Amino acid sequence: MPAEVIDGAIACGGTSAEELMPCVETARLSGDIAAVAIERVPDTAGWQSVQDLCRSRLEQYGYDVELEDYGTGINVIGRQEGTDAAAGEVIVSSHYDHISGCSGADDNATGIAATLEIARLLADRTSRHTLVIACWDEEEGGLIGSRAYADRAVAKDTEIHAVFSFDGVGFVSNEPNSQMVPAGFDVLFPDQVAELEARQFRGDYISLIADEASSSIAASFATYGDLVGLTTSVLPVPESLKLISQTADLRRSDHASFWVHDYPGVMITDTANFRNPNYHCLGGMDLPGTLDMSFVTQVTQATLGAAIDAIDAT
Repeated sequence: MPAEVIDGAIACGGTSAEELMPCVETARLSGDIAAVAIERVPDTAGWQSVQDLCRSRLEQYGYDVELEDYGTGINVIGRQEGTDAAAGEVIVSSHYDHISGCSGADDNATGIAATLEIARLLADRTSRHTLVIACWDEEEGGLIGSRAYADRAVAKDTEIHAVFSFDGVGFVSNEPNSQMVPAGFDVLFPDQVAELEARQFRGDYISLIADEASSSIAASFATYGDLVGLTTSVLPVPESLKLISQTADLRRSDHASFWVHDYPGVMITDTANFRNPNYHCLGGMDLPGTLDMSFVTQVTQATLGAAIDAIDAT
């Protein structure tokens, strides 16, 4: 049955994207962002608190949970086996570490909140592909945690069908010229820059950075985004540009650990310092009050829909 309101609360049922997307709860997202938005440098009390949150939630939702200790950090991995062992994994993920002196509400408490909400809504759902929910460690140190997982997947000859990587999904601005682009971007991606120019460089959209292998994932996300009123800008990165030095700004999160091994991956982002002046607390504190929770909700809904398409894909 689709989501319906009973005595002021949402009662959710069904298994389709259209039935589950309305079940994303803004209040849950907001509460988790507040819980995660604390200083969480690796090996500190805040870092341990957020790691424990990821672990306890995934255990609560019934996932098989692994604390992947790769030597310098710990990834929290939740696994729900699919019906087809040969179909491979679909990964929904975000990093939980951050830098000293900054609470990192946008980067990346928003990503952890969205990841855990999707984990909740897919916990009892049967799918063809194995669903992996990952809270990566040491992204800020150079994508170390996600790289450890991707390297292990290659060593074990693991099939990975899709990777969704959240990194900052809560800051928007309708102001003209609130959106910047990396140097040389207009040369490499003229169509996307022309689109931005036509919208007066407003930072009012979610960006999907996708390699060629992820084109269907990005298209699915954009379709579900339309359903919930989310403006999506898909940046398709050709194989010839994916790993070159000129596109380093497109590899600044955990999806890039999978690109190196030619696993399909998308980065879901509000573009960090190219829009948010509070990125890494450089221009102000990165606090929950600076975020747009309707936007976070829409991004989570669209990702949930695309993830359902991916875990069901034949």
